[in-house]
Amino acid sequence: FRENRRKGLEMEQLKPCPFCGSTNVIATYNSERDGQIIPRTDVTLNTWTVECQECLSGTGYEKTEQAAIERWNGRV
Repeated sequence: FRENRRKGLEMEQLKPCPFCGSTNVIATYNSERDGQIIPRTDVTLNTWTVECQECLSGTGYEKTEQAAIERWNGRV
């Protein structure tokens, strides 16, 4: 289960993609739901990532949404 966060203050906090310049950037929560594990082996459960939906660049896994946002925004 991957929950995409697209509304609210968070979207205002995310800077455009540093690689392609897209503003189509989302924070995603990777969780375990109803005892089912995410079928992708590259996803770490109960973590946050920020990803560009255009070029697919992303942060990696962070324990909190704020940490993922800070990591994304800190890239130059």
